[in-house]
Order: sequence, then structure tokens, then C-alpha cells
Amino acid sequence: MFAQMKSLAQRRRIIVALTFLASTLYAGSATWNFNPVDNNWITSGNWTPATVPYGQTDVATFGASNTTQITLGDSPNGEDASNLVGSIVFNAGASPYTFTITPMYDTEFPSLLVV
Repeated sequence: MFAQMKSLAQRRRIIVALTFLASTLYAGSATWNFNPVDNNWITSGNWTPATVPYGQTDVATFGASNTTQITLGDSPNGEDASNLVGSIVFNAGASPYTFTITPMYDTEFPSLLVV
């Protein structure tokens, strides 16, 4: 019976480790580039790795950059009315940033503001 309990505990540890690894591999956490392509949050080329931080567990990290006025508004999946990120981190020596949040408009009815 002790061997069965030990085996079960070991299986649980493996499952927890694999779950953590999978969530780490698919996370969209990224760091804003020193020379980004443009000033849009949703442009993957502005981040390293080239992904957009967009999720409850994602971390957006900022350091020194020559583009510091960042625009948010359109979501990466084109469906949600807001950007979502787990946390924003400013490294020591980070440039001063300004974030502008633009309104979202319904793509089917462009005159309607999505709130």
C-alpha cells in the first residue's frame, strides 16, 4: 500500500510539472523592443519574443526604448473590446512610457463604439 501511495504522489508531481511547463511554453509574455516596428501594442514585431502579451498570465516588460508612446485598442484576436495582460513590469533604467488607450469600434458597424 505504501508503494501505491508513493507511486501516486510521484505521478501527481509529474502532472504538476508538465502543467507548469506547458503553461510556460505557451505564455505570451514578452519584452518591448529597443527598436520596435511601430508604437502599437498588438504588433508582435515590437516584442521579444515576437508575440503580443495578451492574457491573464502574460507579463509585458519594458526597458529602454526609442519608442515610448504606445497605443492600445485593437485586440490581437480582433474580437475582445479590451487588451488584457497579467502584469506590466518596468525594468530599472526603463524609459518613461505613455500609454494611449483608443476606443474600439465594431467592425460590422464602424459607427458603433464597443464598450
